Amino acid sequence: MSKLIPHCAFRVGPYRMALPAPSVLEVLQSAPCTPLARAPSAVLGVINLRGQIVATVDLRRCLGASTEQPLDQTMSIVVTTPGGPLCLVVDEVIDMVDADDAQLLPVPDASATAAHLYAASILALKGEILLVLDVDRVVDAVRGSAKSAA
Repeated sequence: MSKLIPHCAFRVGPYRMALPAPSVLEVLQSAPCTPLARAPSAVLGVINLRGQIVATVDLRRCLGASTEQPLDQTMSIVVTTPGGPLCLVVDEVIDMVDADDAQLLPVPDASATAAHLYAASILALKGEILLVLDVDRVVDAVRGSAKSAA
């Protein structure tokens, strides 16, 4: 029997997604964010997380989802990255789900949505499918948009 890995399930627009729990530092209600001049549109700014300055990325903008839900009604997931913590704004954190290796499937090549471009794999659970977010792809895309804007 394979080892179960907990995942933090969340929603961004119409997409149901997940992150492996070991990469999640914490979940926050909407946090006050200080805008940064000339930042890419997906970068909302920075937050002060107990004295540490953390960049905040709006996943809704990265995925082309609606941003009609006011920021004060969103949630944030703080994740680990090689460059330090990163705060990801999502519409809703749903639950923690356990998954084993057999439930993690490759993303089909024919997937054409923005969400699929940021997916590391697909988590097939009973009655639902979650896209497992590849945070490194989000970071690379934000860095790429920052370079092209400069």
